[in-house]
Amino acid sequence: MKYQQHDELDLCVFRSFASALHFMGMEEEAVQVNLVGKEEGSGTSRGCDILKELAMKLLPRRMQARRLPSGYSWEEIHQEALVLGVLRGSDGSNSHAVTIHRKFIFDSNEEIAIPLKKSALDYCTSDVGHDCTFVDFYKGWIFDYNRKKRLYPKELTAWHLVGQPDPNKGKRRKKNW
Repeated sequence: MKYQQHDELDLCVFRSFASALHFMGMEEEAVQVNLVGKEEGSGTSRGCDILKELAMKLLPRRMQARRLPSGYSWEEIHQEALVLGVLRGSDGSNSHAVTIHRKFIFDSNEEIAIPLKKSALDYCTSDVGHDCTFVDFYKGWIFDYNRKKRLYPKELTAWHLVGQPDPNKGKRRKKNW
């Protein structure tokens, strides 16, 4: 974890997200997120909203942000997505946030990223001397690529990629049923 939370400030939102960006190779963006976190934000709810606005300026344009829907399961997280989530514990607490990317949990309280699984989320939700289990995400954002837009024109085929004309262009396909 490049950006850890060593001091008493509540910067888990910004530091976990900055560490995930650093992991992705977006080092300059990670530095900017960390600096804004030091200047602007403490607290998970306000921090999430500030970070969302900042992330939309820093992330690639094809990435879109959407709120974590109520009841969103950690098992639904797409590998390419960045998920910033405030963890809700079995004791009702909702004061700690983590970022999840590529099946890793980026928790600013830890030295390394933790593999994503239920027991790891339980661990992140607990404090020293206070065991708690992860219930769900209280609040958060999903930053993901817009999968509705086509990357290539509809007529582009594998033949175009190798520089050959498509031998089947204009031919009717034989129906096999």
